[in-house]
Amino acid sequence: MNLTDERALLGAALTLSRDERARHSCDDVKRLQDAGDHEGARKAQFNLLAPNAAVTTRFGIAGLKAAMGMVGLTTSDPRPPMLPATESERIEIRQILERAGILGGASNI
Repeated sequence: MNLTDERALLGAALTLSRDERARHSCDDVKRLQDAGDHEGARKAQFNLLAPNAAVTTRFGIAGLKAAMGMVGLTTSDPRPPMLPATESERIEIRQILERAGILGGASNI
């Protein structure tokens, strides 16, 4: 799989891409690749892997909804029988988003 395919998959999976900061992070991957900075594009993409995993597989629907709320998108608790993210999960999700530069923190790029 090449970087373009990986970026397309990441863009499709990063559900928070409606958020301006997350969208900007995805745009950075493309901009760097288009400029021929493949190492920079790989670093930018790598920076998005933890938030992508957190909101798609690691914390499931509860984590996705928690992350959406953290970036200011309208959301609600998951429908039963699913439970909302716990306080410790919310703290961890917030830290992941901050480390990626999506939520008030500095990017690792």
